[in-house]
Amino acid sequence: SQVDSLIHESKAYGENLKREAQKIKEEETTKRKQIELEGKKIREEHETTRKKFAMDSSKEELKARNTELQKLEEKKTEEEKKRIDYKLKREEETLAQRTRIKLEAKEAFEKLKEENLERDVRHQEKIKELEHNQRLK
Repeated sequence: SQVDSLIHESKAYGENLKREAQKIKEEETTKRKQIELEGKKIREEHETTRKKFAMDSSKEELKARNTELQKLEEKKTEEEKKRIDYKLKREEETLAQRTRIKLEAKEAFEKLKEENLERDVRHQEKIKELEHNQRLK
């Protein structure tokens, strides 16, 4: 009976150890799951942060590109304006030169016309003088 009692205590002790082992195993499993959840949460936060950083970086990159494109467009517009201004200036110079040439030609024509009139008047005067001299003879 003492043997039975020892066997019974031994079985109870073994059962108790099994329960303790099971309890420890469950606690370890729970801890492992908590650690996995925390690890997953950290990875998700990291991924979210990485994506946010990538988006912010992309936004900055797009902003920089837009600024660069805007500067290029302004430069292109400025160059186009300079080109048009140069073309207009050349046209104005050409027009001024044509006007000057026309004016000079008109002045030369008026001068020739005046000289012709003066010559005609002198010629008429000579004719009258010759006719007058002819009559006196």
